Amino acid sequence: MDLEPGLELSQRHTVVCILFGCVALLLPFLAIWQLILIVLAVTIGFASLTPRVLAHLCFSILILVVLSWVLNFPIYLLGASIAIVTFSAMTRDLIAQRKTIKGSVTFLVFGVIFAFCIGSWIIALTKIVISSQFMFFLAVIGAITGALLESIPHANDDLTVPLGSAMAMWLFADFEYWVPPHHLILALVLMLAIGYVSYKVNIADIPGALSGVLLGVLIIVFSDIRWFVILLAFFILGGVFTRYKYGYKQSLGIAQAEGGARGYRNVFGNGLVALILAVAEGVFGYHIFMMGYLGAIATATGDTL
Repeated sequence: MDLEPGLELSQRHTVVCILFGCVALLLPFLAIWQLILIVLAVTIGFASLTPRVLAHLCFSILILVVLSWVLNFPIYLLGASIAIVTFSAMTRDLIAQRKTIKGSVTFLVFGVIFAFCIGSWIIALTKIVISSQFMFFLAVIGAITGALLESIPHANDDLTVPLGSAMAMWLFADFEYWVPPHHLILALVLMLAIGYVSYKVNIADIPGALSGVLLGVLIIVFSDIRWFVILLAFFILGGVFTRYKYGYKQSLGIAQAEGGARGYRNVFGNGLVALILAVAEGVFGYHIFMMGYLGAIATATGDTL
């Protein structure tokens, strides 16, 4: 009897995912007011449920629909973000458990596939002038962001995943910058391999590894592999020195938590400024950003050591 409520919730979650997945496929044929009414009706219908994870999912999609109406949030990105939180989540649930390395990688890979397919479907039917290479680039960014947010331990990932992935894709859509798909795939595979190794040797936890994947992919595609090697050297040094005399540090109460594994806060705290400068160099092409990048890494290294 204790399993029935959880099973019922899982079934309802699947139904909602299928419903919104179908809505994503119908986006080219729906007026914005029709879309708002559909999502609002579903949100109200699930608002009384406890726990309210289904209402969170509905509410997050409602926010994106309203943004599309008020701020012209691109409809193809709306469809891509819905695909990430519905189709890829359902596929992940069939293959692996949530909050595991296998589950996160599955979510990411199928997130890229479904976001690209749904986004391309909407672009083709609405005759939006956007290249498939650009859509693939945005799908990769959205899927990595969604997988990262989904891996972070909290109760509201059905709220944060669609919003976070949508905002990340919207941000980079404004840059109008992309790279050839084979370049992007190589960067993604390389970063997934490094992230998996860092997780297995306990340098990073799952959110930390996925944060590194996001930073690495963006730095490689907006600058080049040499910029990433500098950041990678910093994280390797940081991992080594974190473990140096770990027992002694632990006795003093100053040791890194979780056995020295870095979380997403550590990764973004040390690498976010460098990421911004690498992206700026790729977009604007000013070499002054390279000096800033080196300075940011040097500062983070000095603080860590």
